[in-house]
Amino acid sequence: MKTQNLPPCWFFLLLGIAVCKRMFFHTSGNAFADSYLLDLLCIPLVMEGCKWMLEKFLKRQYRFTGYHVMVAVLYFSFVFECLLPRMNDRYHADIYDVVCYGTSAAIWYAVHIKLIFKRRISPSK
Repeated sequence: MKTQNLPPCWFFLLLGIAVCKRMFFHTSGNAFADSYLLDLLCIPLVMEGCKWMLEKFLKRQYRFTGYHVMVAVLYFSFVFECLLPRMNDRYHADIYDVVCYGTSAAIWYAVHIKLIFKRRISPSK
């Protein structure tokens, strides 16, 4: 019986931080954490969650390309910084949110590529 691969442990750590920030610490007194922490965590969580679901349903290893990551950043930027602020006063557009999406996507993609490369060159057992 084949065991199902779970997302890496850092995924659950980031998810726990995001949930705790959202549920328990609406304002922490730290301007950066209040404004940009969830934006920094958004892309890695979504991309890793999507990767895990695709691998689970397709039953094979899946790899995101730079194009996929760029589309995700553009999608989140458009929806959360252009579309929703026009539809509801609760949301506001902020260029630094887009910077956070891009930064976290670049870091996640760099780590993702390193892990794939390490997996390819590691000796098989």
